[in-house]
Amino acid sequence: MKIDYDTFINFCKNLKGRKIDTIGGRSSFEVVSADQYRIRYRLSNGNIRSTERSIILKVLEKFEKTSSFTTTVYTDVTQAASYTLALLKLYQNRA
Repeated sequence: MKIDYDTFINFCKNLKGRKIDTIGGRSSFEVVSADQYRIRYRLSNGNIRSTERSIILKVLEKFEKTSSFTTTVYTDVTQAASYTLALLKLYQNRA
């Protein structure tokens, strides 16, 4: 399934401020902002982290090929895939 970046980002914008569990469920985060350049997250410890567009696109591309929500599949792309994958799972399950 091809995932359009702009549609995905618009979905993520609507999650702003919502507590979301990471894909592994061991921690949580909230979306601070999402735009054409990056998604910014507030981690459970209060720190802010962001994932740049180029990384998000690589995760989406790999997901399209593997359909995997296992973070180790994405270690060649990013060590922080659990955030993008959690958002992607919500995106897939949207009504």
